Amino acid sequence: MLSAEEADTLQTLELFAVVWAISHFREPINIVTDSLYVAGVVAQIEDAFIKEVRNQRLYQLLMQLNKALHQREQPYAVIHIRSHKWNIGLGEGNQRADELVSTAITVPLPQHVLAREAHSIFHQNAKGLQKEFHISHAEATAIVRSCPICCHHNGGLGLGTGVNPHGVMANELWQADVMHVNSFGRLKYVHVTIDTYSHYIWATPQSDTRLGKTSPGP
Repeated sequence: MLSAEEADTLQTLELFAVVWAISHFREPINIVTDSLYVAGVVAQIEDAFIKEVRNQRLYQLLMQLNKALHQREQPYAVIHIRSHKWNIGLGEGNQRADELVSTAITVPLPQHVLAREAHSIFHQNAKGLQKEFHISHAEATAIVRSCPICCHHNGGLGLGTGVNPHGVMANELWQADVMHVNSFGRLKYVHVTIDTYSHYIWATPQSDTRLGKTSPGP
């Protein structure tokens, strides 16, 4: 059983467990975690420059993880799964761990944990997470930058508003713009609307730029 320190949080405890496993198991190892934060950190830390942060416990664990990974001679993999979704296969061990640490008292999950879970499914950008879950900009940015998918977009702030969100189907999200074609005379404002999933385009010439004039079919 690993002993926590007083300064530990949920994130540092999850990170501590992975650091311990990578340091103590010298043979090839697969680590399954429901922490998107930890999976993202491990995926990026080998080539990262680690700047000292205010949270000394977190800084200590990041340095230990970086050292452990560079000293490994055998391959490793850190696999992320969605929490509380599976109780068979890869999720069986995660389910057993959840049962061991569960208590009889149900404690509401903190907002940043809910935000992290939501981001692992829908991949909202930092601004969207901050607004939806009422967390700080720093917390939202940290969630997005730790995501292996979103950290490469928009300077680490996640997918922009021009990207089709994960899970959207046909006729669920339309985007519109207006272009000017002077040769059309009075109807020179061409309203162009596109379904972001199917790429179906609806274009109509109008007499002004108000987008309300354009209404794509059902």
